[in-house]
Amino acid sequence: MTQRFVNFDTGTPVPIPQAGFSIVDFGADPTGTTANFGTSFNAAMSALTTATFFGNFPTLYIPSGTYKIGSTVPLWKPGVNIYADQGAYIQANVSIAQMLKGGVGAANTLTDVALIGGRWDGNGLVTQDGFTIPDFNRLVLSDFRMYGCAGNAGNGSVGGFIRLSASGAAASSDLHMRNVYMFNFGSTTPTVVANNFGIFTDPSATGINDCRFHNLEIVGIDIGVQGNFFDCIFTDIHTWVFGSQGSMTNGFKLTGNECRLVACQVDAPIANGKAAFDLSGASPYVLVGCGFLEGTNDNISNAVNIASGIHVRGFGNHWTGSSGAHRINTDYTGDLTGLDAQDEFTANVSTINNFGIMTATGAAFNQLTPTGTIIVNVAGTATATLLTPGLGSVPNAAKFMIKTITNNAVNSASSNVVPITGGAAGTAILAATAGKWAILQSKGAAVWEIIASN
Repeated sequence: MTQRFVNFDTGTPVPIPQAGFSIVDFGADPTGTTANFGTSFNAAMSALTTATFFGNFPTLYIPSGTYKIGSTVPLWKPGVNIYADQGAYIQANVSIAQMLKGGVGAANTLTDVALIGGRWDGNGLVTQDGFTIPDFNRLVLSDFRMYGCAGNAGNGSVGGFIRLSASGAAASSDLHMRNVYMFNFGSTTPTVVANNFGIFTDPSATGINDCRFHNLEIVGIDIGVQGNFFDCIFTDIHTWVFGSQGSMTNGFKLTGNECRLVACQVDAPIANGKAAFDLSGASPYVLVGCGFLEGTNDNISNAVNIASGIHVRGFGNHWTGSSGAHRINTDYTGDLTGLDAQDEFTANVSTINNFGIMTATGAAFNQLTPTGTIIVNVAGTATATLLTPGLGSVPNAAKFMIKTITNNAVNSASSNVVPITGGAAGTAILAATAGKWAILQSKGAAVWEIIASN
């Protein structure tokens, strides 16, 4: 089978693999008897970055076999592609910081190269990251598997599978990552490790930009995708934990700008009060066809949390629990002034789990959207400033549901609520009994009418 890389600058195809470029020729033991993959890898990199090969983009070929890394971290140098057979199994056999590491600075930027293939096993022995890739430009990472990278001792006291960028990085852009599977199995990671992430940006870096992530499986981590991403696209990413491992903090925790998430799914218990998708940084974000299915632990979590000033456009997303014991508190929480969500699917799974737009926890709160559900969780009488029917933001006959889950009354800040029995508009909405609910419909100018209640 002939496969080729292409030099992005010249368009010249580069055939792989080539005879004499096998890591075995540099001393690596494919039987796993001698733990010398790290030293052999670095010897190959030194040879392939000499003047003889400069600019030719040679490929280091890793044939099928079992390779033990040893105590030397493999260092990926610029200008060299890495191609591993799917039968190539590279395993950490002693405590080691990384299984693969790039350098920092312009002279170390991985440009127009790729890593394809292989099974990379941290074996529970990686203390920081599976791969650390600080400087890159037009880099491809594809079609490989990673296991057992549960470390969190890297810069910023975080770690995980793939760390991107670093303090002092000259370039962190145009990464294409596809068809990658990252697993922390229960055998090596019996419980989720705090600050252990799937794909993440270094805390000291300004972030990465213009990158694409497609068809990724990220399992057994605290946060699936975390960090600062600018103008990045995430498609078909599935992140989750085994029920026995506990709860994730987030599926996606993005501090970004102009990021788009398409068909991304979080199938895992999320810690109480946390969100499957936590979005901050700068606007806008787009979520299309994404989902959150609360898992096996009985947590009360949110689907999406929106930081102040963030605009989110959502379409066709779905947020569901899987039984009466698994609860999602709200579809969206946080600052919702920039939210535009359409044609989304939600499903109630228990009496406490009511889906909607917001949860009110302050004694005084504002209605932010004319439809959806407001859950009031306030100690003491709550006062709601309702949107004004008849204005552009409230169409005629708009409906919303409001419910209190504490033994406290809910009133309107204005006399604009007609009781279910009719009559003059007043302020009363809900009596001071947990579980009371009402559905209000806009009626004419400046009035809401209770059309159903318990």
